[in-house]
Amino acid sequence: DLKNDGEYSVPRNDIKVNLVGFDPADFGKSFDDLRDVMPEQGYYRWPALFENELVFVSEDDIWSCPASGGTAIRLTDHDGCCVRPRFSPCGRWMAFSAAQEGPMEVYCMARDGGKAKRLTALGSACWTVGWTPDGEVIFSSNHGQPFAPWEELFTVKVTGGLPQRL
Repeated sequence: DLKNDGEYSVPRNDIKVNLVGFDPADFGKSFDDLRDVMPEQGYYRWPALFENELVFVSEDDIWSCPASGGTAIRLTDHDGCCVRPRFSPCGRWMAFSAAQEGPMEVYCMARDGGKAKRLTALGSACWTVGWTPDGEVIFSSNHGQPFAPWEELFTVKVTGGLPQRL
C-alpha cells in the first residue's frame, strides 16, 4: 500500500508494518513507551517491487512478502548487512549490495533466495542502482577515485567478470 506521502506499509497478520520507520505518532514517546511497540514494528528500508512481490531490508537482511500483505520471509541470513535490493527486468534475479568480507560489494541471487554470488571485488564501496534492459547490474562505486564521495557508474554481468565503466 503506497500512501500519498511516499510511505510504504504492508499489513502483516493484524499488524501494520511501517516500511520507513515508526509511526509519526510514536515520536516524542519515552523509550519505555516504545519498548511495547518495537516487537510489532521495525525499521524497514530499501523497498523494491516486482509484480506482486515486495522485498525490503530489515535486521540487515533482505525479506520478501506479497505486496498485498502477509508474512515476510527472510531471503538472506549472514553476518554482514545487505542494502538496496533490485529486481532484474525479467524478475528472475535480485542484485544487492552487502558488506560480508569488507566494504560493500555487489551480489546477485535468485529472486526467491538461496546462495548469493559475489559479482564485484573492487575493495571499494559498491552500491546497486538497477539493471540494464539486457540484464546487467548497474552499480555506483568510488573505485579508483581520489575522494570517497566521488562515484562513477559501472555494469557487471550476472555471471561475473570485470565491471565496465559507463
